[in-house]
Amino acid sequence: MGPVGPAIREAFQSLWVVAIPIHPAGQVLGVLTCHQPADQSPQLKPEVSQFLADAVGVALLQDPEGLAADLSGPWATQAQLHYATGMVVAQLGIGPDEAVAVMRAHAFAESAPLVTVAASVIAGDLDFAEPDPEAEPLHRTRRGRSTPSEQKEGTDPS
Repeated sequence: MGPVGPAIREAFQSLWVVAIPIHPAGQVLGVLTCHQPADQSPQLKPEVSQFLADAVGVALLQDPEGLAADLSGPWATQAQLHYATGMVVAQLGIGPDEAVAVMRAHAFAESAPLVTVAASVIAGDLDFAEPDPEAEPLHRTRRGRSTPSEQKEGTDPS
């Protein structure tokens, strides 16, 4: 266990973790995990737990986009940011911290909220691996980069 392990062990002494496969119509979608103190008996029978896990799966299969659109509040926003972060990690082959920094930089440059940038990444409208065809290239100078407007005006900041 990592550094949090001893604190959890001390707070809960012992804990049951139950993993219930989500498999409506025989297709495994994931796992529902439930946690409870080991000194308590299970609140639900295994058959009821499995039914509830499969019901979640049916809801996801019937309308995954509609379900995501109905979510609101801080949990949904956080989930959207995590999902977009994972997509940027995959696009650029960087770590999660760097991926969040890339999205924040883009949000700042566009004067847009971070959650709007995340939604664009998830929708496929924004792919950081693809170059922006409308952006003017920057050319290096000895001291750094000149901006496109400085290049057009014939001035060089160096």
